[in-house]
Amino acid sequence: MSQDHALLIKDSLKYSVTKIIPGVMGLIAVIIFIRMIGVEEYGKYSVQLSFFMAYSSLTVGWLNQSTLRYYSKYQNDQQLPQIFFIGLVFSLLLGSLILVIGSLVIVNNQKFSLTSIGLALFLALCSFQFLSAVLRSQLRPNVIIVVTVLQSLLGVVLPFLLLWVLSPNHKYLLLGLAGSYIALPLVFLAFNIDRFKIFWPIASGGRHHSKLILSEFFHYGFPLSLWFGISLSLPFFDRFFIEYFYSFEITGIYASFTDLVIKIFSILLFPLTLAAHPRIMSAWNNNDQSAAITLWRKALQYQLGIFIVLMAIVTIFTDQIFSLLMLALPDLNISYSYLLIPILIGGFLWQFALLCHKPLEMEQRTKLMVVLMLVALCVNLVGNIIYLPHYGVIATAYTYMASIGVYTIAVIYFSRNKFKIAFSHL
Repeated sequence: MSQDHALLIKDSLKYSVTKIIPGVMGLIAVIIFIRMIGVEEYGKYSVQLSFFMAYSSLTVGWLNQSTLRYYSKYQNDQQLPQIFFIGLVFSLLLGSLILVIGSLVIVNNQKFSLTSIGLALFLALCSFQFLSAVLRSQLRPNVIIVVTVLQSLLGVVLPFLLLWVLSPNHKYLLLGLAGSYIALPLVFLAFNIDRFKIFWPIASGGRHHSKLILSEFFHYGFPLSLWFGISLSLPFFDRFFIEYFYSFEITGIYASFTDLVIKIFSILLFPLTLAAHPRIMSAWNNNDQSAAITLWRKALQYQLGIFIVLMAIVTIFTDQIFSLLMLALPDLNISYSYLLIPILIGGFLWQFALLCHKPLEMEQRTKLMVVLMLVALCVNLVGNIIYLPHYGVIATAYTYMASIGVYTIAVIYFSRNKFKIAFSHL
């Protein structure tokens, strides 16, 4: 086994820790919170959280993805901390302004209700996502372990305390979550404030240099912001349409069930994506395309192998697994068992797609990625609008699977030359 492959496996195992402990805490959180606030309040919570997850990725995704893509290229640039700071502050201010303006718009005699808690959650999510991107680009899995574990612990403790002391309302669950996400970025900012030199003006030559790098970042990253915003809007629209056609109660049952299943699934698969991305991009930036493609192929093979084993286990022990889920979620009943397989397949396809589109990322064909994700969004919207009212939430589960499936097939087609190169050496 080559050194790169060994490091990929080693980092994947380390990142597994960053998913196992937060994943377990996430599972515990779903079980605790749905029992504390009930399925209706959990439904309201899930709709708002999925919206702010999508919007924060839309707002700051350009900077996160450019950091992962270009950090190895500019890591020795003394102005890089300032560039990061300017990019992040710009994103936060612009995103907040759009939210405030959007809250003033009236559609069908209704306003989008933006609370201070929602704004705080948005700022916290953006900050934490950027911190994670920087640490990943620096290939520091040990630090990421500490950061994600602490966030996951706070993500249970803070909301629990607020719900217990104040009232079982989804607002306090969102507020506690915002606190858990903002805590670590504030700590890192306090320890690195001198590196940003935010109170000193940048020399004229430095301003030009910073603008060039920020322009390069934005040119590459903006389509990816759109991509992440659209992709994360899929679960938001799932929950939105279930609430629209049915109720927050059914939304809460569906959201809690999918949250449990997807969190378990991401523990097994997402570490490969986290470990592979910066190493693939680093190899590509260093003009070692062969190494980048080899690492990419290995990550695809490992992820596919894990999925095959997992699906075999789920197929054999479906009844037992769903019985455990019903014990965890008291409002879940056997009529929802048919959701398990499509949700699992959809969860896998999502993780698999993040690797399948790496050739498009490496070649900076990000606009094509956005177009393909828009197609997936159209499939999601059409499926929910047409089939959800007639067939129930099973339509949403299969619609999610179909939309991600369409995207995965499309990126494989447009990356077919890289797939041929990667798998021709087997």
